[in-house]
Amino acid sequence: MQAVMQTLPISDLRFRQAEVLDHLQESPVVLTRQGRAAAVLVAPDEWNAIVCQLEDFEDALAVMQARLEILAGDEELLDWETVKPQRRTIVSRDDIHD
Repeated sequence: MQAVMQTLPISDLRFRQAEVLDHLQESPVVLTRQGRAAAVLVAPDEWNAIVCQLEDFEDALAVMQARLEILAGDEELLDWETVKPQRRTIVSRDDIHD
């Protein structure tokens, strides 16, 4: 992705829709209102890639936080055989409250 994105007054979008939509394949477009950034248009494929990457980063962060808690002694590490029998009980209780 480019560091400098095309900017366009939002009022121009009405007359340049096709051109702007074509440009989204190259890079996002910043729409401005009264000279200030108001919105960013992004191609759907790029948006989906950004969302997937963010989810991956969130998962990686959760794993790192869990590891740090275990190393600090804040969390107890349980093996699967201990948790497995309790799993159905937890699911059943959650189903009741819904």
